[in-house]
Amino acid sequence: FILYEIHGYSAVYFITLALGTFCLFNIVANLLHMILIDTSIYATKELMTVERFKKDETAKDWSFCEKCELIVPPRSWHCSTCNVCILKRDHHCLFASNCIGFYNHRHFISFLIYFFIGATYCFIYNSYYIWILHVNTYLNWFSPLQMIFPMFMIFLRNAEMTLFIYMLVLIGSLFSGV
Repeated sequence: FILYEIHGYSAVYFITLALGTFCLFNIVANLLHMILIDTSIYATKELMTVERFKKDETAKDWSFCEKCELIVPPRSWHCSTCNVCILKRDHHCLFASNCIGFYNHRHFISFLIYFFIGATYCFIYNSYYIWILHVNTYLNWFSPLQMIFPMFMIFLRNAEMTLFIYMLVLIGSLFSGV
């Protein structure tokens, strides 16, 4: 299976290419959905009016938001960054610059899962590249210093960006996994 080659490329190459493309597509698509989907109270079909609020018995759980000056559904929270009430607000994501709420929460979770898979996948391949293929280049006393203080090393000397990217991928994998 591994020895089978098409135009000089092994089957492992094509599997890696397919899995990497699949992860990249899902990361970008879920990030775009997370950013573009509106989770505010304006995304609902209709807003609650004061007259309907007074007449409708099922609207007793609704509340008045003093900042928006609107009657909002239950489990809605006002985001001070977006300056609007969000349905089932989880948090304001600084990475996406958008609130995570009712309509985009599943895209946020999918983004985290695929980002963790992709970052872990990259970390494994980078580890193989650094510590197996190029062990003589990176196994010295200066490599741990480059990994701990990557930005300082860039200014100090012509540092290897490989170790900097290696640490970024490790941090991304840890943060998305947790």
